Formats: sequence, C-alpha cells, structure tokens
Amino acid sequence: MKTVGIISEYNPFHNGHKYHIEETKNKVNASGIISIMSGSFVQRGEFAMADKYSRAAACVSQNVDICFELPTLYALGSAREFARGAVAMLAALNVDYISFGAETDDISLFNYVADIIFDEPTEFKDKLKEFIKSGCSYPKARALALSSIFPSIPADFLSSPNNILGIEYLAAIRYFKADLKPIIIKRLGAGYNDTRLEQNSHMSSATGIRKGLSMGDDISTELPPSSYSQLEEYIKHPLVNIDGISDILAYRILSLKKELSEKGSISSPILDLDTELLNKLLGISLKKKLSFSETVSYLLSKNYTETRIKRTLFHLLLDINEELLMKARKEGYAYYANLLAVSKEKTKLLKALSQSAAIPVITKKADFKPCGIANDLWNLDIYATDFYSLIAHKISGLEVKPELSSTPVIIL
Repeated sequence: MKTVGIISEYNPFHNGHKYHIEETKNKVNASGIISIMSGSFVQRGEFAMADKYSRAAACVSQNVDICFELPTLYALGSAREFARGAVAMLAALNVDYISFGAETDDISLFNYVADIIFDEPTEFKDKLKEFIKSGCSYPKARALALSSIFPSIPADFLSSPNNILGIEYLAAIRYFKADLKPIIIKRLGAGYNDTRLEQNSHMSSATGIRKGLSMGDDISTELPPSSYSQLEEYIKHPLVNIDGISDILAYRILSLKKELSEKGSISSPILDLDTELLNKLLGISLKKKLSFSETVSYLLSKNYTETRIKRTLFHLLLDINEELLMKARKEGYAYYANLLAVSKEKTKLLKALSQSAAIPVITKKADFKPCGIANDLWNLDIYATDFYSLIAHKISGLEVKPELSSTPVIIL
C-alpha cells in the first residue's frame, strides 16, 4: 500500500489543485491521497474562505481520499512551523510520499537549498544575522543570505511562496529523519499571489479567486464543479474577513494594556509578539478606531511582513503563547490527526491508517481523551473552530456547527 501526502489549505479547492492531484497520480501508482489541510485559519493570517469541513468535502470530491486537519498552532505558524507540523503528521501516519506544487520541479535545487537551511553553516548564519540587523524581515534576510553566499541559487527561486514552502517541507523531512519521498509538480497558470482571474486558462490562483469573489465576479469556471457545489453556500455570501473582527481586536489590545498596567508584564507572552511589535501595538490610540486591516498597516515596517503581523494578531486573539509552541516542538509536533472528510470508497484505507499510525486518528470526538500538550492543542483547535463559527454567522449569516457538534464528511 503506497500513500501520497499533500499539505494544503484549499482556500478554495480550484482547477490548479485538481491538476496537481492528477499529475501526482500519474507519477505514483498510489492507493491513497492523504491531505493535511489548514482548518479555520490559513498561514497568511486570515480566516479561511469556508469552514474546514466544507473545504475538506470539496477536496475529497476531487480525488483526495482522506483529509485531516493541520492543528491551528501550525496552520497559523511561520513557513517552518507550518511545514514541520504537517510533515510530522504525515510521518506519524506512515505516508510514503509527499507531493507539492512549485514554480520549478528541479529536485536537486530543492535538495541543495534544503540542506543549507537545515544544516545552517556558520557563514550562512552570520550573513542571516547581518541582514536581520540591517532591518530586513526574516524571509527577506534569509533569501539575501542564501543568494549572497550561494550565487548559483537563482534569485527568483527564493521569491516564490510555493518554492519556499517546498524547501521547508524538505528541511522538515531532514529534521524528523522522516522516510517521505518528495514529488514536485510544476505549477501551471497564475502565480501564488496573482490577484487576476485567468479567464482563458481558468487556472487562477486561490488569491485571485478570493479577490474575484470579493469583487462579485463569477468564479464558477475556476473551480471544478463538485468543489463549487460543496462551497456554493459560502460563495453566495460575503466572505468571512478580518475587518469583521476589528472591535474584538480593539478589545484584546485594551485587555493587554490593562494587564500591563496592573501586573507590569504579560503573564503568558504571545507567540511572535516581540517587544518592538508589542510597544507599537500598545501605542495605538483607541480613539482612532482602526479596523483590523488599518492596524496591520500601522504596524507594517521593513522588519515585519504583512503576513507575519496578521498571524501575530491572530495569536493574540486566540491567546496562542510561546510556551505552547515550545512544548509542541519539544515533544515532537504530531499528537493526533483530526479527520475532516473521507471518500466512502477509502474507509478501509482509513482503518488501516488508524491501526498503523503512531498518533490517534480522531473519527469520533467523544472517544478522544487527550492529555498534556495534545489536550492543549486540541482545545486550541476547538476554540479556533468555534470562534470561526461565531464570526461566520455574524458576517455571512451562515450556520457553522461548533467543533464538538461536527462530524467528518463522507463523500460517496
């Protein structure tokens, strides 16, 4: 039994994703495609465009066989933490291959850069520190350090988000010493951050599709029909967006100010909220009544990317602290696999995975009794899903079940 893992957000599942799966199946005669997918929030620091069960149903309707949730801690993490969390799950589920899309399918180039990222030679670390001290954000500093020391690495290779994630997947495989064989599928159509709809090829990016949705464009040809059908309710309603929670963010900032005033420090430091960013955040006058987006713009600088700031603000809103990540790292990242959707034809595969996995596979939430760090991560996932449920109802008028009332979707 050979299985292929795909790390995803499917936000939403579009024609490019369909192509990726088809090409993966052409390369490997696998008995199952297993996706590890972000849940209620995505790595760029935003709400997912639809709830996680609907998005999982969309991908399983298009030849993904089983879809598990990537825990919130990693889904809202840096590229490194996102990759490590997902790769650890694939390894714990004994998946054989990992397939990802990138701008190039040059595996030797990916391996070359991943070795550098993982080994961190002294010259590279010194250059990285030098560029960070000069005021560069971490992603830019790393790209500059790599290109200055290793000029054979093409500059455009280090500027693509898909390539960066691919590098992190391979570095994570080295970190865990995982027996995962990489498969790279060269992307077609629009780039990752392209906001235009590809009217001719209908291979638009997820960014472009969400942008089109927000503008009221018809995006029906950009998604496979079954994916569109699973997500139609969300497509016909206003997108769940960050500015819909501006008041909640303002309240959370106010709470921070109160805690600092009363205690002199924050009892549980928020993940990624360093001193510089904290001081700038506390300097925001509530009289300005800034929206979430305006708060991000206010905090933006050459030291911090927009996505880093948005992720940090969600860490604040969801009370994700540094200690939680430290514990998760220390004890191995993967603690359970929450099932979101499965093809009815692949329930036997699911059973086989569950029996051989090194972590619990959650098919019935009532039966899952976690403890320690697993319990902390699980409670965060529940909180994140329930938060999403409340905001989706507030903004879009949609009824989204709380986590403990939800059950995996079975696609016939």
